Formats: sequence, structure tokens, C-alpha cells
Amino acid sequence: MPHTAPLALATATVDPMTVGGTLMVAADRFADRPALIYDGSEATYTQLLEQVVERARGLIGLGVRPGDHVGILAPNGWDYVVLYYAIEMVGGCAVLLNARYRPDDLGYVVPKARISLLFVGGHAWQFCDYRPMLTEVFPELASWAGGDLHVAAAPALRMVVELGDDRPGLWPAEDVLMAAARDVPVDAVTERAVAVRAEDVGLIIFSSGTTSRPKACMLTHLSLSRMGEAMAHSFRLTEHDRVWDPLPLFHMSTILPMAGCRATGACFIGMRHFSADEAMKLLIERRPTVQYAGFPTIISALVTHPAFERYDQSALRINHVVGPVDLMRRYATLFPGATYVNSYGLTEATGVPCYSDVDDPDEVLFTTSGPICDGMELAIFGEDDAIVPEGSREKSAFAGSGCSPATSTTRTPLPPLSMRKAGCAPETSAVSVPRGASFMKGASRTC
Repeated sequence: MPHTAPLALATATVDPMTVGGTLMVAADRFADRPALIYDGSEATYTQLLEQVVERARGLIGLGVRPGDHVGILAPNGWDYVVLYYAIEMVGGCAVLLNARYRPDDLGYVVPKARISLLFVGGHAWQFCDYRPMLTEVFPELASWAGGDLHVAAAPALRMVVELGDDRPGLWPAEDVLMAAARDVPVDAVTERAVAVRAEDVGLIIFSSGTTSRPKACMLTHLSLSRMGEAMAHSFRLTEHDRVWDPLPLFHMSTILPMAGCRATGACFIGMRHFSADEAMKLLIERRPTVQYAGFPTIISALVTHPAFERYDQSALRINHVVGPVDLMRRYATLFPGATYVNSYGLTEATGVPCYSDVDDPDEVLFTTSGPICDGMELAIFGEDDAIVPEGSREKSAFAGSGCSPATSTTRTPLPPLSMRKAGCAPETSAVSVPRGASFMKGASRTC
């Protein structure tokens, strides 16, 4: 891809609060800084943008239109990240499907999300083969080899493309995507990127579906960008940071930190799948400044690994993980130079509406989930939907830039005097959310 492609894009008036816009701004501000490390490969922000533009040309060539829902069903990897950014840049809506879905799940989410183009990653088919799963619930795919596609159970689906599968197969593969890019000029990507509005829905991620069918959480470019800035502020990220995050790309626990990295020029370090052996090699080699492991099972696997004592933590300044207070205190002793950061996660609120304030004393860091991020609001409701005092363990409702207030699931507007509206900056942090509070109401757009 010619180096002039990002320069041509940079001359356009692209909204800097769209996902594509934040990547372009990052490529302009932090051109030669490392942006992404994955699968043993790495790229600067300029190089990453070049690859995204090339993939975006392919999407346009395949007929992706603004507003189209483009699904990704794949394991973590380089292709996934580039494809996600490309979908956002051309005005599509990326639908990131849980890579662990079984046939019944796929039979529900693909038509529910109205996916028109589905990318299937065969990078790890030996462990998770999506071909038989998809043909089980959509039998028309068993004999489809390109051309017109009509799936009775998923009427919006018109094409499936396989990436990273080294087996022979019927479905179109990466060569079709690359061929489609040849006749699409970079200017076409520019025009698409300019047309994307920050208020457009750019991402659909399904909730876990713990108690019922998963909900399709629809997030705008604006909420993704603003909450990325809020995350970056909470972690005090700069262009010199290296954020290690081994979590799945179909989850906000990676999408949000990537947004924080774009906002500040930090480098995102991902993993195809978590393995303690591979993780320790990566940590020893790359010496991250931020660990975004999220869950105790991952940290426990690290601290009990034989190579842990060889891990030079001198660069590490933040360790983000959630869990029981006593366990978090123990982890703090094992990462003595890093500040422990807690959080509360909610997909409907763009992943994490509150993080610990790194300037708080240890007691607050260990026992609360931190202040509500700037632009977000929180109120606590009793069983009768009346707002109750702070500290109550009842139902909660979020609203603000990380949500879609027009379609809030709360029944009662959040009154200004009862709202907890605490910015992430220390001087405006009015309250921290208690650990263990029962957060049951999320204010967002779902379907």
C-alpha cells in the first residue's frame, strides 16, 4: 500500500470522534510510534492505518454500504483488529461475535443482528471449527460457493468470507477480498470516512446472556471515542505506554483499551489466546507499563508460573484486575511497583463506566470500583423505582456519553440533584462506587 494513502485521507474533514477518525488522528500525531503488537507482528500508527485503508478498499469492493452490519466470528489476531477498524472507517457497523458461540447461539445472533456480510476466521479451526457450526444452523451454506445467497433463517445474510483457514473450502476467501480492493481508489475510502457521523452506531456486541438470550448492545462512535478518552485519562496513558491485554476482541475489555491507546498514542499488545507460557514470554520481552488482565484467573496463572521471577516489572505502573479484596491485596504485594486499578464493567455503558482513580489511597482502590467517568451519570433506585441514598445496595441506572440516553432502559429520568456525576479527574471525583453493589439497570440502546 503506498505511503501516500494516509496522507490523502488526512486532508479530508473526518470527524475525529469516529473510530476511523481517532485512528487517523493517531496516525497523524504519533506516526512512527508503535501502535499494535499481535501474533509476533507489530506496526506503527502509520503502518496500521495503511493496512486498514487497504482492507477498507476491499470492503467497499465487496459492496459494503454505510450502515451495513458486518460480522466477525474469529479468534483474536492481527486480521481481526485491521478488519474491525476497516468496517468502522467505511461506515459499516461491526458486529463482534463471541468466538466461543455454539451452533444454537449462532442461529440466534446472526439473524438477530441482521448481519449482511460475515467474516469467519479459520485461524484455529483445529480447536474451533465454525464451518460445521454455521452449516448446521444455516444449511444453505453447505453448498454455497459464492454468488447469490439466500438463507431462510438469516434473510439479511448475503455473503460469507473466510480468513486464515488453510484448508480447501467452498466459501470465498481472502483472495476475493484482495481482488475486490483493486478497483477501489483510496478516495472512495476517504469519502466513506468523511460521511461517518460520531452519532452513528458503529459497534454491536452481545451481552453474555447469563440469565437469558444475549442482548445486542449498540454503541455509537461517539461513545466508543469518549469512553476511550475516559479510560486513557483514568490510566494516565501517554504515547510511551505499552498496554498488555490478553482478553478476547469480541469483548469491551479489549475494544475500550484499544480506544484509549488511539486517544494517546499508546501501544496495544494483544494475544491470540491466553497461555501462561506465552504470556510470560511476551511480558518478559515487551515489559508493558500497563497490565489489563481483568480477571484473577489470568493473574494467578502469571504469579504461579516458574518464569514469573524473571519478569522485570520496573516499567509496570498499573495492574488492572477485579476480584475479592483480600486477593487484590495479595496481588499488590506481587506487583509492588504497580498501582492496583479496579473497575465496574457493563457492555451497555461502553464497557467500563468507572475505573479506580490512581491517586486514591489503597483502601479506596481495593474497596471501590472508582468514580464515574466524566460524562457519565449514575443513580441508585429502590424496588419502587425511587432514588435511594448513596451506599445502598439496590438497582442502578447509568446514562451519559457512554450510553444512548434516548433509549435508556431506566423508567425514571435521572434528577440532577440525585445523580452521581463524578469526573475521572481527582478534583471532580465526588464519589466512588462501592464494590458489590447490585448494578442491574443499564441505560443504553439494546435490541
